Amino acid sequence: MNAVRIRKHLDSHVLDLPEIAGMVGKTVEIIVLEDQQSAAAVERGAWNSPTIKEQAAAQGTRPLQDFNSIVGGWPEDQLDDGFEAALDDRRRQEIVTPLGDD
Repeated sequence: MNAVRIRKHLDSHVLDLPEIAGMVGKTVEIIVLEDQQSAAAVERGAWNSPTIKEQAAAQGTRPLQDFNSIVGGWPEDQLDDGFEAALDDRRRQEIVTPLGDD
């Protein structure tokens, strides 16, 4: 079974759907659902965006309870790998220019 999902704003009762051209002549099941988020956006208008709380509720997110649970650290075996020293040396090379014999 081939499934095709099409999200389209209906502006007419006649549809042009090239995505289903390969199914012409076959028996298909068509289900039309109103996109609730899109409908709410149209009702609000383009200039009245949802608040952050409304966005979070629509996406099912919750406030973070423990910040440390998402904070990682540098791997213990790579804490002193010389990267910072190499970076400092590189920066000094770019800043300090040798004095010439003027």
